[in-house]
Amino acid sequence: MPTIMQLKNPSKQVEAAIKAANDHALMLGRTYVGAEDLFFGLMYSQPGDYPTRVADIIQKGFGVNRIDFHEATKMISARPIANLAKDLVLIDAIQFTNGVERALRHAEREASGGQLTRFDVVIGLIASRDAILYHILKELDIDPVQLEAFMRNPLSLP
Repeated sequence: MPTIMQLKNPSKQVEAAIKAANDHALMLGRTYVGAEDLFFGLMYSQPGDYPTRVADIIQKGFGVNRIDFHEATKMISARPIANLAKDLVLIDAIQFTNGVERALRHAEREASGGQLTRFDVVIGLIASRDAILYHILKELDIDPVQLEAFMRNPLSLP
């Protein structure tokens, strides 16, 4: 039986990202959402003007687009994950890995009692050091430290 987690004060963009993450996982044939799916959902859940969208920051800072990220996710996510079933967490009736729970807990601390934003969640995902997400970022030549800096200050983009 998965643990149940309630998010504290998520923005509408974070709620949309969670739905997009679930859709992405389902598209890959999975019944759970991993950190890479949540990252994808954060990148593509809401339209917005530069530099408010996570995808814009990834594109501008690293030259990586949606197709690049999706293909890297498919390739790396195809690798088997051991003992996953016992490590699932239920958030809004969607099963997430415990790595996502750690990332979201970190993101809530990052939000410091304010509204939980997409940028907080990306910073939480980076801080969680999820192995699959890190492999994807490495595959795409995205430096997690630099990505976190861009999330904290999008105006620092080159």
